[in-house]
Amino acid sequence: MNKYFLIFLMSIAFNPLFAQLTITGNAVPSVQFKDANGRILSTGENNIKGNQYVFDKFGLGKVIMSNGLEANDSNLNFSLLDHRLYFLKDNSLYYVNQSYTSFSLIQKDADNAIMEKQFNKGYPAIDQYTPSTFYEVLAKGNNFHFLKYSKAFVKESTPYGSAPIKEYTIDHTFFLYDVAMKQMSLIGSSLSVKNLKKALPNYATTIDQYLDQFHLNIKKEADLRMLLEKLQ
Repeated sequence: MNKYFLIFLMSIAFNPLFAQLTITGNAVPSVQFKDANGRILSTGENNIKGNQYVFDKFGLGKVIMSNGLEANDSNLNFSLLDHRLYFLKDNSLYYVNQSYTSFSLIQKDADNAIMEKQFNKGYPAIDQYTPSTFYEVLAKGNNFHFLKYSKAFVKESTPYGSAPIKEYTIDHTFFLYDVAMKQMSLIGSSLSVKNLKKALPNYATTIDQYLDQFHLNIKKEADLRMLLEKLQ
C-alpha cells in the first residue's frame, strides 16, 4: 500500500476533524404529534399557543452518536412533546434517525448572551424513567449530577363565552444522580430547600450554610446550579 495513502487513512481515524457526521433523519409526515388525550396533531397546526420545543427557534446544536462520532447542525431542536430530536432541511422537518447518547442546543438570549443546554441519557432507571430517557443536565460534578426531565402537553380550556383555547404546558421533574452510588434520587416537581435536603440528607447543614452565605434562591435554576457545584 502506498505509504502516503496509509498516512491519509490514519489521519482520518485519529483526527477528530474527520470524525464529523452529517445528521440524517426521516421526514415528518403531516401527522406526527399527539396531545395528552392521544389526539393526533398536525406538525403545522398553528392554533396552539406556546411552544413544544426546548427553544422557540431552531438553532445550532451538537449530537454525540452511539459510536462516539460527533455531528453538528445549525437547525436543531428537541421536542418536549414526543422527546425526539428534530432538524430543519430544505424547508422540511425531520427527526434524527441515528442512535445518539447526548446532544447540546445553543441559542442566544435577549441580551445576546450564549445559552447552552446539555442533554444526556444512560442514567439508572427510576419509576417510569429508563436509561433511554434524556435529561437536561443542569449541573454535573464529581459527586452529583442535577437533572431535569421536561414533558410538554396540549391543554385545552374553554373560557366562559369564548371559543376553546389550546396551549402547550410543560411539567418539570428534578432528579439528583449520585455518581459514587450510581443511584438516582427524585427531588420532585418543584425546587424547594425541603425537597433538596430530602434528596441530600447528609448535606442538610452545608446546604443551609451555602444558602445563607451566598444568598441563593434555589427556585432559580442558576442559583441551584451554583449550590450543587459548591457541594461537589
